[in-house]
Amino acid sequence: MIDNEGIHAVEIARCPLCDEQGKPMYSDLRDRYGLVAGTWSFFRCPACEHVWLNPRPLPSETRKLYEPSRRRICGENEDSGSLVSEGGGFLKQGLLRIGGYDGGTRRRQRDVLLRLLRVAPSLRHEFETDVMFLGDRPSGRLLDVGSGDGALLHRMQLHGWDAWGIEAIPELVEFSKIRHHVSVIEGRIEDVELPDSRFQAITMGHLIEHVADPIRVLEKCRRALEPGGVVVVVTPNVRSMGHSMFRERWMHLDPPRHFHLFTRENLERCATSAGLQPLDGFTLARGAGGVYRVSRALNRREPGGLAGERTPYGLRDLAFLLKESVINTVQKEIGEELVLVARGGDS
Repeated sequence: MIDNEGIHAVEIARCPLCDEQGKPMYSDLRDRYGLVAGTWSFFRCPACEHVWLNPRPLPSETRKLYEPSRRRICGENEDSGSLVSEGGGFLKQGLLRIGGYDGGTRRRQRDVLLRLLRVAPSLRHEFETDVMFLGDRPSGRLLDVGSGDGALLHRMQLHGWDAWGIEAIPELVEFSKIRHHVSVIEGRIEDVELPDSRFQAITMGHLIEHVADPIRVLEKCRRALEPGGVVVVVTPNVRSMGHSMFRERWMHLDPPRHFHLFTRENLERCATSAGLQPLDGFTLARGAGGVYRVSRALNRREPGGLAGERTPYGLRDLAFLLKESVINTVQKEIGEELVLVARGGDS
């Protein structure tokens, strides 16, 4: 164990996935909000290309790491920088209403919408991400790991899901219950006891990059799935166009909160090692405008500070979003977000 300017951490020099000796990728990074002490590095595995934080804070330091998020996350729109949110939230709400996610539209209408959206990938991904790619599955019991402000739980409840959440930040648990009247268990996924074969779907939106042992967490989720249930994971894509452009100033590095940055192949390997069967894996340009805006702000300032996260959406941000959306239809691997859909065992 080391003391990194008051943050207790452990050195992780070997790849957490394949145990190969890692090589430094970025060094001497600091928290972009300037509120968490310490200097941090990201290592890259020369064998499997996995990227991880080194040193890694201990679990006992969790509250220190997320102090900046407590006030910032509550009530905010996590879709800032996406095509539909920047073009007008009314369009997204219209899609959700037509698609049956306001609790009042028939399944047949939703199926028609999904067929129409096949010809418009960006709009389709906006719609599908808002329901974590569960729009074509019958409702059942859902667990959202890292449920944040509870907005996803609320949307899924409107569609008939029996939705539960797990959230480690106490203020967000309280906010979820007051704002959305949803059921949320306070704690880290590593520490919460889950019943076996309980859920038809488990979702993790921007959560798996925060856990020390992603395979162990996926194993725990697999055990909690009913036979044939699915796990849906959304996480930053280390091969994204934004990362290629901004390198150590890429928004999604986010030291010291992001412990892992995945390629599609490595995320699928984690799922397979956990006993899950990958069904689909792809990347999304959704959110690329916000990534460009924040990364450009970081590129203009010293590592200790962050400017521009709440500045107005500009033409260059929109141009980057549109460019990445178009290129991603051909290259497939350069979207800012990585999505994995995996199935549990059949028995």
